[in-house]
Amino acid sequence: MINIIVALAAEAKPIIAYYKLKRNHAIHAFPLYSGKDMNLVVTGSGKLASAAATGFVAGFIKNIDIEQNSAWLNVGIAGHRDRECGTAVLAHKIIEKSSTLNHYPFVSQSLSVPGVEICTVEVVETEYADDLVYDMEACGFFVAASRQTSLEFIQCLKIISDNHTSNVYDLKPNNVSSLIENNLEIIEETKSDIMNLFSQRQMQIRVPAQWLEWRRRFHFSETQNHLLRNLFYNLQALDDMKYIDQIEKANVKDAADLISILQNRVESY
Repeated sequence: MINIIVALAAEAKPIIAYYKLKRNHAIHAFPLYSGKDMNLVVTGSGKLASAAATGFVAGFIKNIDIEQNSAWLNVGIAGHRDRECGTAVLAHKIIEKSSTLNHYPFVSQSLSVPGVEICTVEVVETEYADDLVYDMEACGFFVAASRQTSLEFIQCLKIISDNHTSNVYDLKPNNVSSLIENNLEIIEETKSDIMNLFSQRQMQIRVPAQWLEWRRRFHFSETQNHLLRNLFYNLQALDDMKYIDQIEKANVKDAADLISILQNRVESY
């Protein structure tokens, strides 16, 4: 399953058509479209809206299947002082301008899309003072998505829509849709790359038999479910899944205690 997060209806329109997605009219919080192994949500502008919608979709998925894990892709327009409009770029670093916090997405070696630093701003950027790609959602999306899955399953793809010679305020919805439509092949390439990694990891993770018993005994939050799956993967990579058999002999009090025991084991290597 992959979730595509966009801010604007005009950004969503060509993606919906390309993947033949259908509107889920039972969902009212955000416009949500679904298809085979894919959701797309239109969040509205801004990092807070993007974060809220990302969290909402994660909750929606967990309500259907608590064990469902997902990949995440943010697609949208962005500005840069001199990059050509219509150019696709991939976030290798995300800067939150309001706090100067930095985030570092996974860098895929399989993609030909150039990597850039994206600066998430509170208001539309028109000065382009630094050699950065400016947007309004990447940071909110990335922080929220990173609470749901591993970083290699999260990507942020931007299409340059404005620069010093193309005023952002001249953009019309049809211009935005055209920019996205002209990059559908790159969007598909990026989606496929994430999903290939995702499928490989899902095949590698062997959930132990005790998982169902722990689920019965303890309540796990979404974050704890995510942590537990990653700990299973780490123990498997260390060839130490046999340690899980020994945990039943310990006095495990709750979900947090179980996670702490597993984390200590992984960190002991």
